[in-house]
Amino acid sequence: MMWIGKNDTFADFGAGNGYFTLPIATFVDAKVYAIDAEPKMLKFLEERATEQALTNIAYLHATIEDTPIETASLDKVLTSRTIHHAMHMDNTLAEMKRVLKPNGELFIIEFYKDEKIDGPPMEMRIDPAEMVDLLEEAGFTAEVIDINEAEYGVKTRIKI
Repeated sequence: MMWIGKNDTFADFGAGNGYFTLPIATFVDAKVYAIDAEPKMLKFLEERATEQALTNIAYLHATIEDTPIETASLDKVLTSRTIHHAMHMDNTLAEMKRVLKPNGELFIIEFYKDEKIDGPPMEMRIDPAEMVDLLEEAGFTAEVIDINEAEYGVKTRIKI
């Protein structure tokens, strides 16, 4: 968890079953927000966290476009395989920017736009270059990172 500090406040937008939320909550001492629009996923995540005796997770039933998180309160935000579901990308990125501290970081994991790769329908996928353009328009810097043959990551910061 090289990009996460022990005291970083963190949010997982589209936390799902906690694939990232649980190991992050184990690593950090600060609050971790698990945000998901599906209550069943949050319930499942909470059960898994209880089994691991994790008490630093806040479970938020919300969309990635509108969260009850305080403005400029987070050090790190992650969204994995989720942002392609955004109904309004500009609102989603504005929300992520709103909750981040001025020196905070956003990390996005998404599917490559390649028909040979399993994942969401092609019309939902966002090409890395398009993702960079969207992020830069929203006031972020963006660095694309190749994760594997199916997915890419984008590490961002708010432009200062």
